[in-house]
Amino acid sequence: MIYLTIALLSSLYGVDSDLAIKLAKIESNFNPKAMSKTKDGGLFQLNTRYHKFHNPNWIFDIEINSHRAMKTLANLKTKCNLKFKNHFVLCYNMGTRGASKLKNPNNQTYIKKLTSVWKN
Repeated sequence: MIYLTIALLSSLYGVDSDLAIKLAKIESNFNPKAMSKTKDGGLFQLNTRYHKFHNPNWIFDIEINSHRAMKTLANLKTKCNLKFKNHFVLCYNMGTRGASKLKNPNNQTYIKKLTSVWKN
């Protein structure tokens, strides 16, 4: 169910499905109930300060979490204007301000994890 949900929603938002699946693996190891120390939660470890939910348990809903993540990634593809191809994923991970300050995004562990499998 997780893979199908990610594939459908990534297609809806124009996000590479291989990237989306790899992000879910890196963010939560496909655990929709995962919660970090910083209160990021769910399959795609959505930031609870940025993503407000009417019901706090919705962050753990696979479809809602994936929908919010794909919508965010789609927006960042145009909003996060870094000098390097496909580094909008760093904006997803670090925020746009944090990612824009990096001198060499390719050296970031997060990018190395992604590019070890996802080639685009």
